[in-house]
Formats: sequence, C-alpha cells, structure tokens
Amino acid sequence: HTQPPAPPAPAGGRGEGRGRPPAAYISRVRAGGGGSLPVLVGMAIVGVVFTSQTGTFFTATNFNNLIVQMSPLVMIAIGVVFVLLIAEIDLSIGYISGLAGVAAAWLAQPGSGHTWSGLLVIPLVILFGAAIGLFQGSFVAFLGVPSFVVTLAGLIAFQGVIILWIGSQGAIGIEDKWINDTANYYLPQTFGWVVPAVVVFGFALRALSETPPRRRDQLPPT
Repeated sequence: HTQPPAPPAPAGGRGEGRGRPPAAYISRVRAGGGGSLPVLVGMAIVGVVFTSQTGTFFTATNFNNLIVQMSPLVMIAIGVVFVLLIAEIDLSIGYISGLAGVAAAWLAQPGSGHTWSGLLVIPLVILFGAAIGLFQGSFVAFLGVPSFVVTLAGLIAFQGVIILWIGSQGAIGIEDKWINDTANYYLPQTFGWVVPAVVVFGFALRALSETPPRRRDQLPPT
C-alpha cells in the first residue's frame, strides 16, 4: 500500500510565505500604503540636509521655535484630515482661522467698550468657527453643491471680511492675558518630561492591550 501524497502547503504558510512579507510590504509602500514610513524618511532627510547647512538647526532652541510656529498649522491640518477622509476639500480653512483670530482680537480689544475676558472669548470664537463650518457644510450636505465651489467662495468672502473688519489700522493688538498665554505660555521644565512620559506610557499600554485580541482574530498588529 502506498501512502497518499501530502496536501500542498497553503499559500502564506511557513514554506512559501517566508519571502513574501518583505515583498508585500515593498509593494504596499510603492502603492502609497506605507503608513508613516514616507513621513519619517522625509523628516530624516530634511534633518540631515538642514543640519549639514547650519549648525543651529539640530538644537533645542530651534526645535522649540519650530514647534511653536507650526502649532497653528498642525491644528488646522488635524481638522482638515477629517474632510479629506470623506473625499471632500476645504479651501477656506485658513481664512476661517484668520477670521476667528480677528474676532478674538476685536472682542478683547482694550478701550473699545467690549473688552471681554479671554476665558469667554476663546470658547465663543471656537463656536463662531464651528458655525461657519456648519453653514458651509450645509450647502454640501443638503444642497449637493461641491465642496470645492463652496469653500472657494468662502475663501474669497472671508478674506474680504477680514480686510473690512480690521480696517485702516491694519492690525488689532491683543493684550488679554488668557489669549496671549494660550498662544505663548511656556510650561515648567518638569511638565516637559512628565507629559510626554505619560503620553508614551498610555500609548504603549493601549497598544499592548490590543495585541492579544488582534492576534486571536488573526489581524495585523497596530
């Protein structure tokens, strides 16, 4: 009696799948699915190039300045990500943030008769920006107007509103302590170590807690 031949190993098994994960990952990166890898590589290239050009780039002072300067752009980018995820676009987001800034400065302007505290101005301005987004979004959601058209019109309109609101003075000075501290306050040095440590520990704890269920469901690690 002869034994029947062994069934072929399934695709992705130990025999055939050893060389596939790197090739599959490279293919995914080429197709644009590399996750954060392109960003990390780009940041490394930027760091190497600029460090080679000046000795002050890779210093704590410069990184502090970069973080402070990019913080408003990062906040805007985080918000617009959700718009892009639903295949829409917002061309007016920059001018909406500028309009909100002008509104905050105007409400807290000293000597104007409406010098409100920053504790009240900041939440009001956030609601003001949300109301503008709700107004523009209603045209897209309920009337079916393309978001490109709606937000392009908003960009032009809000640019004019900012010019009219500021007027001939060209700028509105902000003297409110709460608004200025929100933008420029430096936490104590201890917070610079404690807060990142708590964030990293929380992220690691969350990732470790998700690993066993994902392995049980045969899902890729996060």
